[in-house]
Order: sequence, then C-alpha cells, then structure tokens
Amino acid sequence: MAAPRLVRPRPRRRPARVFLLLFDGVEELDVVGPYEVLSQAQLLRPEAIQVRAVTVGRSTVRARFGLRWAGLPSFYRLPSPDLVLIPGGPGRRLAMHDARLLRRLRRLHDRGTRLASVCTGAFLLAEAGLLEGRVATTHTRALAELRRYRTITVRRARWIDEGSVLTSAGISAGIDLAFHLVERLGGRPLARQVARRMEYRLRPAPRRAALPGRVR
Repeated sequence: MAAPRLVRPRPRRRPARVFLLLFDGVEELDVVGPYEVLSQAQLLRPEAIQVRAVTVGRSTVRARFGLRWAGLPSFYRLPSPDLVLIPGGPGRRLAMHDARLLRRLRRLHDRGTRLASVCTGAFLLAEAGLLEGRVATTHTRALAELRRYRTITVRRARWIDEGSVLTSAGISAGIDLAFHLVERLGGRPLARQVARRMEYRLRPAPRRAALPGRVR
C-alpha cells in the first residue's frame, strides 16, 4: 500500500508593504489624500495592503503648511517595501538632491519595488534616473521644469502608469493615483468599496494607462 502523499499547506501571502515617504516641506494633501485611500483599503483588506508613513530624515517632519508628523520610522531601517509613494511640495527641492535617498530609490527599483510619485515628487524619480525613456507627468505648473530632462516624455495627465513607475499630476491627483494603486494591489472591487466609504467618485483611467504594454 502506497504511503499517503504529504500535502503541504500553501504559504500565506503577506500584504503588500506600502511606504509614504515624508520629508520637511512636503505638501500635506500629497501625503494625507493617498494615505486615507490606502489606509481605508488596509482596514477592509489587511491581508492585501499594509501602509505606513516613513521619513528620510528626522523622526519629526514639518509639512508645508505646518502640519507635523512625529515618531516616524526611518526609510533606511525598514525591510524593502513593495511600493514607495513619493509626494511633492517645496521640500522636494532639497530631497531631489539627496544622494543617499536617490541611491536607495534606484536600488529598490532594481529589486522590484514599484515607485509612484504625486505632484512634484516626480523630480525625485527624475533625478534618480528612473524616468529615463518613460512617459511621466507632474503638477501642471511644473511640467515645463520636468521637460528639461530630455530623456523623459512629459504629458499633461491625471496620472500615468508605466508599470514599475507611476506619476500623477498635482496634489489632489494623488487621491486618484492611490485608488489606482489599490486596484492594482487589491482589485477593482476593493477600490470601489473604499470609494463608497469615502463618498468619492472614481475617475475613469487615463487613456495612457490602457495602451498596450501598460500594466493597469
């Protein structure tokens, strides 16, 4: 009689780790809007998404209009995330020239971490060389500045999905991008459920995101 076959249980898939990158002078809604969307998704599906705010400097961050976050963990002392969301704001002018930060972003991208930017957070991706040969967007008032990077095709769009790198337009557009990220991480039904809880009307996906080769 043959020995019974041992059936091993499937390993449980861990939730996607999502980091929101904070630095002094960050734009408040660039952070809080996506954080609300992603946190609501975590509340509904904790097995799918785990979100946390992290800092690239001191543990206390002061945003553009005075909002403060305290006791933040360091971006450099945590396990590699699956997604990093980079906001914008006046403070990006210093952050985009932080060699340690740019090096970390490049390494994470090379290891398969997805990177997304809100508003002028796109300039950190540009300085890290992660938008070369890609289509990208940013705040309407910063499009001309982004076009100075000759290897980037700049478009005016609510958000653009280039697979491993995503960018969005200014400030409130980060909320729409966050819903798209929730859909990618947890599925369309989860995104719709979060939208209902937030009493938010989902925008249709930009045409660019639906082109062949684009991962939606």
